[in-house]
Amino acid sequence: GFERWISLTVLITSMISGEMANQLILGTTENKFLISVAWIIVLLFYLSMTILLFKILINLMLKKEFKIEKT
Repeated sequence: GFERWISLTVLITSMISGEMANQLILGTTENKFLISVAWIIVLLFYLSMTILLFKILINLMLKKEFKIEKT
């Protein structure tokens, strides 16, 4: 359930950030404000992804330690 929700969110946000990145590279958006907003969104996306990955890794490590303690 939760993993599916994460993967769906990742897919949608990566598609949006990918589209924004394409616009930035092509220079179709002449508006400086839109460009800065796009950069902020892309940076926030990558930041949240790294935080999410760290949380998942920490949870996996804690689960392994807990299993070792139980046995």
